Amino acid sequence: MAVTEVLIHTYDMVRGLDHGNSWRPPADLADAVLPILFPDAPPGDPPEVLLYCCGRIALGDLPRRTDLSSRRRHGQGCSRP
Repeated sequence: MAVTEVLIHTYDMVRGLDHGNSWRPPADLADAVLPILFPDAPPGDPPEVLLYCCGRIALGDLPRRTDLSSRRRHGQGCSRP
């Protein structure tokens, strides 16, 4: 979980300092944490999927997630809305 926190908050800081910056979490790290924290994550590029699961971006036709706290409280992961 700590790896995910660092990756997501680094993304937040980079975007806050330079909105046009296209930084994404490293694929190998994103790929390592997805099956642990989000076993039901949709398929796709690991950095993009991680950002989607954490509510930072839309993923393909899936809109940006805004329901994170209620899904976590009820034991649901990152499946499609």
